Amino acid sequence: MHRRLSVLVAVLILVLSALLPPLAFAQENRGVDVVVILDTSGPMLDGFDKFCASFPKDVAALQQRGFDLQVTILGITKPYACAVNTVRSITGSTVASDNDWGAAISDMAAKQPWRTDSLRLIVSLSNRGPALGDPVDDPGSDRDAIERAIQATLANRVVVLPVLGAPDRTTQSDDRSKLEKLAQDLAQATGGRVALLTSNSVDPTQDIFGVIGQVAQVNTDTLMLSIPGSIYTLTCRRDVTKCVSFDAGVLITNTIMTLLIVTVAGLSTALFSASLARAQAPNVKIDDRVKNALNAGTQKVRRGYRSIFAPGSWTIGTPLIRWGLATALIVVFIGLAALLNAFIDPQFDTTTGRGIAVFLTLFVAIGLVVWLSAWSQVGVMRQAKVNAALRVRPLTLFITFVAVLVSRALNFLPGFLVALFLGYAIFNAADDTRKAEQRGSLRSLLMLVIVIVAAYLLAVPVDLLLGNLLTQTSSAVAQTSATALGLLESLILTIYIVALEYAFFALLPSRLTDGARLFSFNRILWGVGFGLITFAFLATAVNPTLSGVEVFRLPAIIVIGGILLIASAVALAAWLRVNDRQWQNDKPQNNRLMFSAITLLTMWMFVCGCAAIYLVTRIGK
Repeated sequence: MHRRLSVLVAVLILVLSALLPPLAFAQENRGVDVVVILDTSGPMLDGFDKFCASFPKDVAALQQRGFDLQVTILGITKPYACAVNTVRSITGSTVASDNDWGAAISDMAAKQPWRTDSLRLIVSLSNRGPALGDPVDDPGSDRDAIERAIQATLANRVVVLPVLGAPDRTTQSDDRSKLEKLAQDLAQATGGRVALLTSNSVDPTQDIFGVIGQVAQVNTDTLMLSIPGSIYTLTCRRDVTKCVSFDAGVLITNTIMTLLIVTVAGLSTALFSASLARAQAPNVKIDDRVKNALNAGTQKVRRGYRSIFAPGSWTIGTPLIRWGLATALIVVFIGLAALLNAFIDPQFDTTTGRGIAVFLTLFVAIGLVVWLSAWSQVGVMRQAKVNAALRVRPLTLFITFVAVLVSRALNFLPGFLVALFLGYAIFNAADDTRKAEQRGSLRSLLMLVIVIVAAYLLAVPVDLLLGNLLTQTSSAVAQTSATALGLLESLILTIYIVALEYAFFALLPSRLTDGARLFSFNRILWGVGFGLITFAFLATAVNPTLSGVEVFRLPAIIVIGGILLIASAVALAAWLRVNDRQWQNDKPQNNRLMFSAITLLTMWMFVCGCAAIYLVTRIGK
């Protein structure tokens, strides 16, 4: 079963949470009544075929799990696929054509047999004007249709969620802007939200569930019986085992994307490292005394800076005082990182119970993950008789801040959770420590993999038990237990996503991360580790549903690709600059690096070609 079911489970839990008193659960059970109205005039039929193939199955599965959900799917004037009935067939209907979705909303708001205590939602899908289609008249008949719909829905306590299909070749720009304004006015007046589809041929299920989820979260500060909002798309807020798609197309797409990311990152690092080593080769002899003085001065500055943020390495005070200062410093930075990452959640508010729960969950998850990773490396250093201590890297919080801004700008959830502020520092090392550092990086990777696998596996039985408890709506004990299990599952899955993203960013072969050490230690080992982490990140957090060139719809993919593109451009520029003189002098080149450069360029041509195909298909639609 695909992620759509899990997302709808999430929506329902959000809806139920929104209806409960603050910090209480299941004290009152209200059903959810949804009416879906399809504009079957033609432009959106391809998407409706996919919608009807999956949506009824998802609804049936949810009802079997005990959710009180009733869904009605209607065409406006003629049936189509899962819309076996129409609005026109209702006694007293006022609709006149397939595009007449404004009148259809008015009719259904007034004539649908809504349950007394249910949350009432109408979802309309169309890309035409609400009164007889295009052209859109505002002021005029279309504005009048929206005003009547507002009156009818408010009178019957109905929330309207207009889902607007993508404009097609017949759509005029003026008509589109008027249509979006009318839909926005209708949603705002009834407490709903508007969803804008980017294609009329894709399944609109996720977009529908998305606006339902947004409506359910409005004006609620309850503790959610689920994962915090900042990472809910990973965990689907329920059904952990259903959040990963086993569709062959999705798996192949994520596998190809993983190979591209790992290969591009590896080739870029190899090219840049080789170019840097050649550029640093001494062409001019420097007096040894000058060289030694420069090195000594640089080392003193670096040690002084590191020791400031590594209280465990200080020589003043007692060991207990140094330990206390180090602990306090680490806790402060864990809190800062958790607070910054919490703002990825659009609904995060420090004054609400839910906001506090989001912060505390991220605080525990980030603290556990970064401490285990850093301390495992320090342990290896000390086993190798190297003087090492935990060290805070304050400048990395700026990277976290930028990642939060990017996540919010792209509306990407679970967001880019960057928490690389804790590492280690080596002091007074007389011997080469590179092998010990490489072993430390390897142990850190193994520790993260253990945390990731353990957290996900532990969440499965907790989730199954939670599902059983949620169906026991008449038992106060069961609902209290469900509250506790929901919070526990939230913590477990937060640890999962934090550890997964920490491993992904840490394995990027940058000089600021462990990835560079593993890359120099064993490139095959680095590639396998980074590939597995990247695939898990893509499959569970970034792209659990899309296949083929449709993956370029995802903002997170564009961001990751942009970062790799910049890295590749820098590596190629450095390589070309260093080898320019050798080419001019007809000197032999390193064939291996030449092959790497050509392969890197070829891969980017492949990526750009896929992106171009996607853009052409989007324009054609």
